[in-house]
Amino acid sequence: MKNEHYLKKTIRMVVTIILFSTLFSGITGYADEEKNSTANEPNSELADRTGFTVETIQPETQIDKTAHYFYIHVNPEESQTLKVKVISKRKEPSKVSVHLNNAVTNITGQIDYGQENAQLDSSMKLPLTDIVKIEQKEITVENFEEKIVELKVNPPKEKFSGVRLGAVVFRSAEESENESGVKSTYGYKISVMTSEDLAPYNKGGELNYLGVKATLYNGEKVVTMTAQNPNPFVLEKLMMTTKLRKKGQKEVIASNALQDMKIAPNSSFDFLTYLGIEELEPGKYVIESKATDGEKNWNWEKEFEITNKQANQINKDAAYKITMPRLYKIIGIILLVLTTGNIAYLIYRRKTQQGGGKDDAKEE
Repeated sequence: MKNEHYLKKTIRMVVTIILFSTLFSGITGYADEEKNSTANEPNSELADRTGFTVETIQPETQIDKTAHYFYIHVNPEESQTLKVKVISKRKEPSKVSVHLNNAVTNITGQIDYGQENAQLDSSMKLPLTDIVKIEQKEITVENFEEKIVELKVNPPKEKFSGVRLGAVVFRSAEESENESGVKSTYGYKISVMTSEDLAPYNKGGELNYLGVKATLYNGEKVVTMTAQNPNPFVLEKLMMTTKLRKKGQKEVIASNALQDMKIAPNSSFDFLTYLGIEELEPGKYVIESKATDGEKNWNWEKEFEITNKQANQINKDAAYKITMPRLYKIIGIILLVLTTGNIAYLIYRRKTQQGGGKDDAKEE
């Protein structure tokens, strides 16, 4: 019995070593990181890295006088100029790139101001970049000087409801790289929000279901459910959950939940449900989703199918998966042969001992 226990313990240990060697060999990571700060909020570390800071000059049309960002009232065909002060914090020159981005929603359920030329939702007919323009795409400040960057606001003749949202981005032209190879670009983002009707910017958001599919995200197997806020208002304090199961079964095989989500106006986003490293099986699935902002509730239960072709391709392309290299397969075969041999030997030995005991008893 001691031999059997020792044999089982040895096999479990070897298999564990093989699995861990497989999971943690050959996995590399790379990230392109951007450090940001809002205007008028002191950040000495960021200023040391970029060599500059930014500061908004509040216009007369500012709706929220307490905000450090631009939240302005506009009228059709009535132009105005917004100004941002760029302040040098060192003698050496600092080259600064300036551009304007539209607000979208990212996979974490937050408003994203950092995507240049972001793909806009079909419901967005008049993005902020059609209303606001920047003439100075790049400036240089040095020796503690100050320069003014101007944003030209030109609303169209046609009236629009709700808000248009984006950000002006001031980014250092210099990049730094740490020991792990992560590149960092440092800069500042200042939100820009325009309104004609002065309706509350965070009342009136909606949530629509657009579709669901299995795919890969950063090498991980996921089910993405695409949702949309088709209205020109920010959807705040949103809580959203998903549960995934195979059709006809009650067991939940994957789930996700996010709280305090903030959805940009007229934007769509993918809500991810992570599937882990196990092999993705083809078949029919059901995804159940619930969302609430405390006032409205949204519920969906949608069926979708993962074909053999889709499952095979996703399993093949996944970066994180359990694989068994050829060497490990050979080791596994050897272990199987040894284990089978040992078991056979133990059985033979036990029978021999039992047989010998019976013969001794008869002789007595």
